[in-house]
Amino acid sequence: MNRQLPWLVYSKEELWISDLHCIKCYQQQGNGHLQEKPKCLRGLQDDVSKFVVRDSKVVSGCRDGSVFVWDSYTGRVITEFQQLHQYDAQAVDIHDNVLVSGSRDHTVQVLKQKISPKSACIGHFSCSRTSDIAFRRDFVTNAKYKFSFNELTVLCVNNLFVFICINIYIESYTAIGYLGEDLKYGSGMLDMKYESPHTLLTCGYDTCLRLWDTRTNECVKKWEEPFDTAIDCVQSDDDFTMFAGTSRHGMVRVWDKRQTQPIQMYYTGRKRNSPVYSIAFNHEKLFCALDIGVQVLDFNTQQKDYTIAEHDTCSLYNENFIYFDIEVSNSRLDPGSFTCVHVYLVL
Repeated sequence: MNRQLPWLVYSKEELWISDLHCIKCYQQQGNGHLQEKPKCLRGLQDDVSKFVVRDSKVVSGCRDGSVFVWDSYTGRVITEFQQLHQYDAQAVDIHDNVLVSGSRDHTVQVLKQKISPKSACIGHFSCSRTSDIAFRRDFVTNAKYKFSFNELTVLCVNNLFVFICINIYIESYTAIGYLGEDLKYGSGMLDMKYESPHTLLTCGYDTCLRLWDTRTNECVKKWEEPFDTAIDCVQSDDDFTMFAGTSRHGMVRVWDKRQTQPIQMYYTGRKRNSPVYSIAFNHEKLFCALDIGVQVLDFNTQQKDYTIAEHDTCSLYNENFIYFDIEVSNSRLDPGSFTCVHVYLVL
């Protein structure tokens, strides 16, 4: 059985999952289950590293340093940049026709999507190894987002695993701020999420979730993982709820920002010691990408006791899965906590 370093994105009732050198899109059906036959995005010559789904486009980095852009509706390749980096293209993002990618080769490339690949690069700069990259989001009415036109955030992990976050004006590529300069040795960051134009949530090797104010370049709040394990990924509802995926046993913690301790934890690995490489959630389900598959936790059950019933089969990561309903007694959990069902198990 092949182990992977998967990445997933949930967007508009579609679950996008990396599978070796392609990206699969599973449509969520009316009953909440995922369709069995996914749409596949192909063209990469090596494994997918990270990808984003933005503005009807899917942008993905590749282990051979290439970057591809697809139309998310048709699956057609729009633009491809072959071997843009010497090593893995580990982080990508896009706004309008401006695309950015960061790599282990200590460079960040800024590209124009609709220009020929040979002349597409409109700038590049050097930094330490990039773990994540994003355009800053501006909030507008009704909590809908738009991207600012001139500010970029690069999450870097240098050779000493010290975290540096750089805001860069695309016109001049000049660093205008640094975060985390006072963090101790080994505090490298792995994932980030903008919750507002000036609020950044990060996680990493130092076992902490941190909330940053980019106007003052200060950490305004910190939550520490009780089991002293690295946090590989983080997602939030931009309000009080945070989900943190850890590097051991497929463990995911649920945090309330108003409290200092986690309010719930789930071992999604089913006795396997796998990191949670990425997570996504909606109001009913939590999706966790592990090394051999995707676990789906459903919080919408009303059952009162444990039952396990076999249903149908589906295919994720080119492996066979059996789909079970696992109904967890609410009496065994804290009042108000979530209930887990619908877990994909690998055969």
